Amino acid sequence: MVETDDRLDLTLDLVGLGADIDGRLGMRVDPRTLSLTFDEYLRTSFRRSRIGLVVLQPASLGCRIP
Repeated sequence: MVETDDRLDLTLDLVGLGADIDGRLGMRVDPRTLSLTFDEYLRTSFRRSRIGLVVLQPASLGCRIP
């Protein structure tokens, strides 16, 4: 994990359900935006290859896409 005032980078090692994955989650923030990146690398193939990132937010915020 690398943390600064405006960013957080996490290194992930995901193993289970037939998957073996290296990943990196990066978060950057400024006063108006939050940016997320998610990179994953499969070390082995597995039957289901749906990998994604889900971001949950309060319904009161709605979906604000510029």
